[in-house]
Amino acid sequence: MEKKDLEVNWDQYFQSIARVCPWSLESYNQGRIDFVPYTWSGLNARDVSWPRLTRAEFDAVVYLAAPDDPMELDLICEQMESSPHCIYFWSHPDYTKGGYNQSPEPIIIQQDRPNLLKVRKANKKHK
Repeated sequence: MEKKDLEVNWDQYFQSIARVCPWSLESYNQGRIDFVPYTWSGLNARDVSWPRLTRAEFDAVVYLAAPDDPMELDLICEQMESSPHCIYFWSHPDYTKGGYNQSPEPIIIQQDRPNLLKVRKANKKHK
């Protein structure tokens, strides 16, 4: 992991996005978010092993040192869209869809598809 990754205040980031992703702060505080350096092969390997291994340990994986180009991040997540196990998102400090919830560095986020869909459905019922 690069020195700059250690300088990011991830606690502050997860607090800042709690209103749009309330479960992320709890997962972070419980140590259920794994931070790993991004590699294409690593991302694919995690996707394949997700049901057996990762799901039991982590709610999400944050891939650090992801590509700095938002178009490339979008393409990576699009290529992983057909995964039955996971949903992929990306965030970049220079890109926002208007909510200003972007991460402090380029990242790819991998989350459990069935669990995330269940949580989203439950949240809709409470609104």
